[in-house]
Amino acid sequence: MDPSMTGAITQIGTAVLKPSHGSANLKFSDQTLTYNGLNNAGVTTQFPALGNGLRTVISNPSLLIHPATSNGTLMLGSLTLDDETKTNITIPNVKINPGQKYDLKLNFRTCTQNVTSNGLDWSYPATTSGGKTGIMKDGKFYANGTTIDRNFTAPAADYGFVFDITELDNAFNMEVNGVKLAKQEIQFEVGASSAQNIQFVDGSKYAGNNIETGKRIDQVYNMKGTSAAPLIKLVISRTGQVTMFGSKTSGGPLYELKLVNGNSFNTFPWSATQSNTVKVTQLVDGRTIIKGVGAGKKKIPCQ
Repeated sequence: MDPSMTGAITQIGTAVLKPSHGSANLKFSDQTLTYNGLNNAGVTTQFPALGNGLRTVISNPSLLIHPATSNGTLMLGSLTLDDETKTNITIPNVKINPGQKYDLKLNFRTCTQNVTSNGLDWSYPATTSGGKTGIMKDGKFYANGTTIDRNFTAPAADYGFVFDITELDNAFNMEVNGVKLAKQEIQFEVGASSAQNIQFVDGSKYAGNNIETGKRIDQVYNMKGTSAAPLIKLVISRTGQVTMFGSKTSGGPLYELKLVNGNSFNTFPWSATQSNTVKVTQLVDGRTIIKGVGAGKKKIPCQ
């Protein structure tokens, strides 16, 4: 599922790959391959149990016996994504190459447009006043441990809300219609005044080990994203469920994140028919930065 999409994959009906023969004979003397009768039923693709839903699903390998072709098909009896079900789905132009093993990757997304967007662009260096460390914002001193915020209104949107963050130092939280995004401020940094309480679903951590590569992931404040490739993507579904993604490198792909160390997401009372009040908050802890754009999302027909 594309990071811009909410929810999970909760059901996959019978999946069949075609064409495939039932068997083949190999002649050792000249390595001639003779294909036997066509398997009209095709080859069933086996998927793991989905439990309460998964955003990424990987099937078991499927063995196809057929000469090279680019006209294969994958047929799905049904597929349920984000609580919506489609039936009798045919994916054409599947390549079959004898003797080769490869992956067929399908990325699903919902077509949307922004109902409105609001930018957030604050960057305050650490300073001191009266012997205390903090920041100056709009001519006012905020000591470490105090909170700064920004309010805006998101008009009614039937597919929720997305907040793309391109720079962050080093933590944040939000409120939607008076309900906090997370029970505690979401802390990305190691060594800050509060403990790190977010990590990647695969176990990788900011300022820690990347499970995929074995290399180190930098502190979040040393990385930057772009509007096309944000550093962090926060997705609030039309039912108020929260999903968050983060990049392991500047401008890199997004991976799902999870809260840890006693922190957890709340479910928002998101309204598809009335305006929603959004507040972004940051606890001051030295230099304080958050840059990004938040937008309500409306479903539209795909072109």
